[in-house]
Amino acid sequence: MTLRNVKSMMSTENIGSMLMNSKHRNERSNRPEALVVRAALADSVAEDKVFPMVTEHIGIAPMEKAFPEVTPVASLTSSSRCSATGEARDKVLRDSVDRTLMRSFIFHFESMFGHQGRGQSSAGFRGQDFTTEVNLLLRDAAQTHKQILTVNGKQVRITIPAGVADGQVIKLKGYGAEGINGGPAGDLYITFVIAEDPVFKRLGDDLYVDVEIDLYTAVLGGEKIVDTLDSKVKLKIKPETQNGTKVRLKGKGFPVYKKEGQFGDLIVTYSVKIPTNLTEAQKELFRQLQSMN
Repeated sequence: MTLRNVKSMMSTENIGSMLMNSKHRNERSNRPEALVVRAALADSVAEDKVFPMVTEHIGIAPMEKAFPEVTPVASLTSSSRCSATGEARDKVLRDSVDRTLMRSFIFHFESMFGHQGRGQSSAGFRGQDFTTEVNLLLRDAAQTHKQILTVNGKQVRITIPAGVADGQVIKLKGYGAEGINGGPAGDLYITFVIAEDPVFKRLGDDLYVDVEIDLYTAVLGGEKIVDTLDSKVKLKIKPETQNGTKVRLKGKGFPVYKKEGQFGDLIVTYSVKIPTNLTEAQKELFRQLQSMN
């Protein structure tokens, strides 16, 4: 091989199917591709020895390089140290959360069952409340009276004030279940249920009642005895009273709750009754009245 041929080989290299200038490739990668040694032989003939090149295949083929294996000792040591630091931090956080939960549990426990410390006894708590219903007639609710109730197996004597309303709830303090560990007793809540009356209708403290009058009394006037809640009254009916006429009787209604001597009003509505089963003579009289109009 002549020197000229050696120079020609050094100028280019064949990588795959692509020719690349060796000088330009060395500029990009900053790595020599081959080491050429010129050796002088005894017969003065110049011979070139070319050591095998480390080649790279550009494209899909992998890179053919032999790199030394490096053990990342420092990295392993740093990772172990970080792991230990993380575990210590997690332990501190867990201990903090456990202490917070314990304080919260102690606070709620003491609020429910009382605090018991040195020289102190645990505080009791109040007993359970009871509820019951009392059924009354309208006329019974209009009078103050006593009644005996059976609550949780015990008899309770109560006084019901006049004027209680349907659905009204009153509280008897201390008539519930007994307290625990010296705590106060609970309360008794009583709900009144008042049945509808067949005669009177109650709205607040006022009573309403319908009263029938015959046609002759409505036309000519007259008197009518009307029942109140606890007595009777005589009403004077004016002549020519129309059907549905209302009359208000002051102070004849329902007693006002817990206001002694005060009562609502009684409103009377007249209902004129038309006569039936008239005789021919009676019908003739009506015809005469009709013709006169």
